[in-house]
Amino acid sequence: MSEQSNRATLRVELFPFPDERVVSAISRLVSEFCQMVLDDQDTAWRFHMAAHELAENLAKYSSGARVKLEVSLTEVEGQCMMRVRASNQASPERLREVERR
Repeated sequence: MSEQSNRATLRVELFPFPDERVVSAISRLVSEFCQMVLDDQDTAWRFHMAAHELAENLAKYSSGARVKLEVSLTEVEGQCMMRVRASNQASPERLREVERR
């Protein structure tokens, strides 16, 4: 992470949320964001994969039109920590499935 700041945040809100075709675009955006902020390309790649999986799940399981994704990178005790927040709507059937699991 750059010495100038110990925190960087990227927020993406999509409305209406498109289908699975946007998953790659979102993961590339997160990857480029991480590469700008981090000095470690391996860590940036891992964060890219995490964002890709989350975006895939958002596209697959969201039933509402509004989806939010927030990615923040924070340096904690010399370690880079990525925090990902997602917000979406799911159908009652999906919620029951999650509760069952």
